[in-house]
Amino acid sequence: MDARTSSGPAGARLTGSGVAHGRYILPHLIDVATLAEHLGLTERTIRRKVAQGEIPHYKLGNSIRFDPVEIGACLEAARVASHPAGTQNGTRP
Repeated sequence: MDARTSSGPAGARLTGSGVAHGRYILPHLIDVATLAEHLGLTERTIRRKVAQGEIPHYKLGNSIRFDPVEIGACLEAARVASHPAGTQNGTRP
C-alpha cells in the first residue's frame, strides 16, 4: 500500500491517503481540528497560518481542508537541520 492509498475516510492521516477515481487520485482531506491535533498547535494558529498563506490548503465554501501529502512536503521544506555541538551556523567557535 503506497502513501496515497487508504481503506476509506478513517484512513486519512498525515502520511497521506487518497482514492483513485479514473486517472486522478482524490486525496482524503483533513480539517483544521485534525491538522492542529497532529501538529500540536491550536486551531487558531492553523487558521492564522492559512490566512498568512503559510500552509497549502483548499477552500471549499466556508470550509478549509488540507491534503496530508502537501502538508508533509510543507513540513519537510520548513525543517531546520541541527548543528553539531559547539558550532553555530556551520562554523566552529
